[in-house]
Amino acid sequence: MNSEPSVWRRRSPGDLSFVMPEVSVGNVPAAVERSLCAFPGWQRLSFAERKAALAACRERLKAKQEDLAQLIALEVGKPLREARLELGAVIAKFDLSFS
Repeated sequence: MNSEPSVWRRRSPGDLSFVMPEVSVGNVPAAVERSLCAFPGWQRLSFAERKAALAACRERLKAKQEDLAQLIALEVGKPLREARLELGAVIAKFDLSFS
């Protein structure tokens, strides 16, 4: 018996009409294959290039921090304050990686 849901639904007390595309265990092998294909290119980058790529990712997260916090709060139904703190922790982890 397959207990995988065919559709993921938002579980927040807000608007529950949003429906995401179907996701299943069958999607995992393709995602793993894409990551394996991407790794050699990442591996060839110098330390400085990797650091620059991660710094750019950090800046994009920081620029979208409030939007992402809103989405996290809606997705899991947590208070917006907690979602903001969660994203702040993610950004802080990038900072730790650069020191």
